[in-house]
Amino acid sequence: MTKKEVITQLESLKAESKYNYDTNPDDNEIWEKDIIALNRAIRAIEKRRLNVKKLTQLFVFITAVAAFFFVYIKVDSLYLGKISSGQALVFSIPALVYMLIAADTYKRLGRED
Repeated sequence: MTKKEVITQLESLKAESKYNYDTNPDDNEIWEKDIIALNRAIRAIEKRRLNVKKLTQLFVFITAVAAFFFVYIKVDSLYLGKISSGQALVFSIPALVYMLIAADTYKRLGRED
């Protein structure tokens, strides 16, 4: 079950509690506490989901920038004649592949889970 599905289920339980709150005046205190608890649970899940997404985006961004500079250093070393073109490829291709994966991951993080 995804976090989005959990939130949907909690919203459904909250709606049921609200209905019972409105129709059963004798048990209002119990239903009111349920509604408050469900609201807090929903907010906690949403907040955690946003924090994880932000931290993951930051990590992906920083490592992609590091990969870019790694490729830049290797190309610069090739240009200066410090390494051969084969060595530059061996070091640069994995970093370039990672940059593509990081870009795709960063794009996917914008979608709902």
